[in-house]
Amino acid sequence: MLKFVEDLLQGERVEWKRLGGITKIFSGRNKERSENGKYPLYGSTGVIGRTDYCEYTTEQLLVARVGANAGYVHIASSEYAVSDNTLIVQNSDCLLRKFLYFSGIQRIKQIEKRQWTTSNYLIKGTQLKELAIPIPPLRVQEKIVEVLDKYTALEEELEAKLKIELALRQKQYEYYRNKLLTFGDEVEWKRLGGGC
Repeated sequence: MLKFVEDLLQGERVEWKRLGGITKIFSGRNKERSENGKYPLYGSTGVIGRTDYCEYTTEQLLVARVGANAGYVHIASSEYAVSDNTLIVQNSDCLLRKFLYFSGIQRIKQIEKRQWTTSNYLIKGTQLKELAIPIPPLRVQEKIVEVLDKYTALEEELEAKLKIELALRQKQYEYYRNKLLTFGDEVEWKRLGGGC
């Protein structure tokens, strides 16, 4: 085990528990969309539309259960509804939502979950309920979340900088490609099928 995790634990044990024993897991059920709806409608990858129906007002963990995004995890908050292609995970008092989010992202990917069904991937609620995750003391969960939040912010900053750099390199490539492939009258032009 890593030294800093050992220091955080201060000799306390980490219990492994099944998600079904410490959370409530159920499927969203909203199928009603409204172009000008008052509430966001969450689906497998985040907000997928609007609806006139508010189903939830507390922050919850959502897991995509169907399709190519099966296993994608995100957090919904404020007033919202959840589509029927998404599982809702309500955590208990022994578990910080953000800790479950961070540990869940890694562990859900390890579920033998992606069962092929008529061209779609699928995660069943029963499979998610069987997933065992580590449950350190709350103070340790808080510290882990604090550290991972910092790394997440650094990663997002780096990704933004890389996108800018990639766009600049693409412009540079296009500039040099156009310069290198622009010929004047000194070049003889031939059809591709005509030979050299």
